[in-house]
Amino acid sequence: GQVVVVYPPADLDAVPDRPAKDLAAEELAFRIAVDQVADDLAHLSAQLEQSLPPEERALFDALCLMLQSDTLIEGTIKHIRAGNWAHGALRQTIDEHVAIFDAMEDEYFRERASDIRDLGRRVLTRLQNSQVLILDYPERTILVGEEVSAIQLAEVPAGRLAGLVAATGAGSSHVAILARGMGVPAVMGIADLPAGQMHGLEVIVDGYRGRVHLAPSAALREEYQRVAEADQAL
Repeated sequence: GQVVVVYPPADLDAVPDRPAKDLAAEELAFRIAVDQVADDLAHLSAQLEQSLPPEERALFDALCLMLQSDTLIEGTIKHIRAGNWAHGALRQTIDEHVAIFDAMEDEYFRERASDIRDLGRRVLTRLQNSQVLILDYPERTILVGEEVSAIQLAEVPAGRLAGLVAATGAGSSHVAILARGMGVPAVMGIADLPAGQMHGLEVIVDGYRGRVHLAPSAALREEYQRVAEADQAL
């Protein structure tokens, strides 16, 4: 397929602390941003109704629960009421949550840190009133990124996603679980992935061997086409 490089919608790490001029206005802006992201998640889940079974789409329910949890919402509001603007308060709360998950021994729970970061970035995008980027997805899209989220995977139009490649993540990440549910090959945790130079390239994603072939030769394409057809027949 053809590579589409994805990247975080907003940079939480770059958000500074800043005194809030109107605490009530900051709190309201934050709550509205959370509601907008929750609506986005519900819309994506509905889009996948035909291509994913209910147990796989439940991932979006889980993300929504994380987004609307008391600890995330009340934690951010606590920081706002302490005098920080909504953007900085959100960053503080996300950092606190990520630190908790990163410290866990269980790999599955450690992977939830990436979900929290992605939700935080999306709320920040709404807070900044940023225009949501609409990407052009080719007929056979290979999503590539340093960190690819389940939400970014779900944003690819039905029938166009052919593969997934990420520099971070593991088989227990939500995006890997979702890719399996869609029957899409994924290669996660590639060190030194040159994602910035890959947009538009033709690649082959070998999910069995964990390999990615850039600009494959005609012979290699033919061999993998044979393997793909055999898999489809099976």
